Amino acid sequence: MVRGETLTREQKERVRLFRSRCLDWGRQLAEPPRGLLSSLALLTCFLETADGEERTLLEAVAPYVQTGHNTYEFVAELVRLVQVSTEGVGAALNLMTATRVPDFDYEDRLKTLVRALAERGSKPDAILYADRLRSLPGMQALFDELRRSN
Repeated sequence: MVRGETLTREQKERVRLFRSRCLDWGRQLAEPPRGLLSSLALLTCFLETADGEERTLLEAVAPYVQTGHNTYEFVAELVRLVQVSTEGVGAALNLMTATRVPDFDYEDRLKTLVRALAERGSKPDAILYADRLRSLPGMQALFDELRRSN
């Protein structure tokens, strides 16, 4: 667990290769390795963007983050990445919420993420995600707010 620590270029490359090999291996299986994919979501803390190869990782793990109870860490990283890669973050949130709606919104991270997407030009998508997440406290109010300002 080196989350939050600075890694050397070589260490970052090793993380990237590990992640890539795990995804390649998982694609060969008849059933997705849900636990592995959920665990790989924790490597999101090493991403600097949600574009290109990084977006591929986010999209591969997003549907499975709740399997290993990694939703809150994953969403926190999406909040961090939304400023540099709005489209990629939106794609990951779409896959995550289409699979299963989280039971609660820890520290309002999902609400923060949906609001950030709207502020960064993805308002129609933000409305869709707020609608999917309406069962979470405060999300109905955010949905109504976004719809009024549309």
